[in-house]
Amino acid sequence: MKKRILLIAFIGITFGLNAQITDTGSNVGIGTTSPTVKLDIASDSFGLPATSGSTPNGFLRIGYIQRSWGGTEILSGIINDYIYDYAGYIQAKNPIDYSQNRTFLINPQGGKVGIGTTTPKENLSVYGINARLSVTGASGSSAILLGNQNGGGVNNPAAIYGANGNLYFGGGTSWSGGGTLSPTMIVKDNMKVGIGTLNPDSLLTVNGKIHATEVLVDTNIFADYVFKENYNLKPLSQVEDYIKSNGHLEGFKSEKEIVKEGVNLKEVTIKQQEKIEELTLYLIELSKEVKSLKAQLNKE
Repeated sequence: MKKRILLIAFIGITFGLNAQITDTGSNVGIGTTSPTVKLDIASDSFGLPATSGSTPNGFLRIGYIQRSWGGTEILSGIINDYIYDYAGYIQAKNPIDYSQNRTFLINPQGGKVGIGTTTPKENLSVYGINARLSVTGASGSSAILLGNQNGGGVNNPAAIYGANGNLYFGGGTSWSGGGTLSPTMIVKDNMKVGIGTLNPDSLLTVNGKIHATEVLVDTNIFADYVFKENYNLKPLSQVEDYIKSNGHLEGFKSEKEIVKEGVNLKEVTIKQQEKIEELTLYLIELSKEVKSLKAQLNKE
């Protein structure tokens, strides 16, 4: 009981209130005669500490802790609940000048934080039906930084950040707010992905070398139509004339066009297979002619 009286007296002195203090035995009320929680502070006046009441600007000031080492640092917390938009927040303030915000820490000495869960499994666990984590800003690029950080905060982090509906992946030169973010990959809001470029012109654009053990390309046609009976296999004399006139095989783009537009691997692969199968037919015909000539020579 003695501790309870001391606590009530301390609260009254700390907040500088002239409000009525009510002790029901189980709950304590300041500014209310019917406290509904262990400590219920109510005020209808602007600027007075309040956990409830009709004034949306009421707040509860929590512990001014003064620490001195080569200077003075004052930490203060404010819990504010607007009744108009039903938004609650916690904001650290300078108690001497409430226009100045201060850094707010959660479990700075360790521990896990849960949002929507009482059993967080990671440093920060967010749980809920359709749970979402929002990292946004009025302008610029809102980023999530990943990696190691030393005491100086200069280790280069990996960065994931978004701007203008696009998602960027890359790195940074610093963990501080003034660090430079250097994107190397982008996923645009039109579903185009760029690696090594921030201006993809296709669903996947890579500015650099690609190393893979296998590439699978879907197609609904291949060059086996060459072996069908109705295929028009041109005489080699016509093939020669086309090459002399155009400087490349029929069915292929010119060197100038390929240098300008690039190579369509699917198209070129099918065309190359077409020419391979045509060469096979030419060789078969040539083999028949050679056999026929040998037969004639043997008769003579």
